[in-house]
Amino acid sequence: MTCPLPGKCVHDRVGTKGEHSCTAGRCPHARLVRMALGEQIQAICRKGQRTEREEERLERLKKEYAEALRESGRRRE
Repeated sequence: MTCPLPGKCVHDRVGTKGEHSCTAGRCPHARLVRMALGEQIQAICRKGQRTEREEERLERLKKEYAEALRESGRRRE
């Protein structure tokens, strides 16, 4: 599997032809993306009153989170 974080992940290995690949059984990148999105969503939701801009950002983050979940489901198949 090609590494989405070439040179920045502890599981990244460079092959003899210079290609980056993941040595983990399952790449942690997708999980880390979902965790970061979830934390941003929670931070906005904890606010008592949100501005219109925060509401828009919250909806955008929810869509990104749903897409990240769909992508991780596709990788398992």
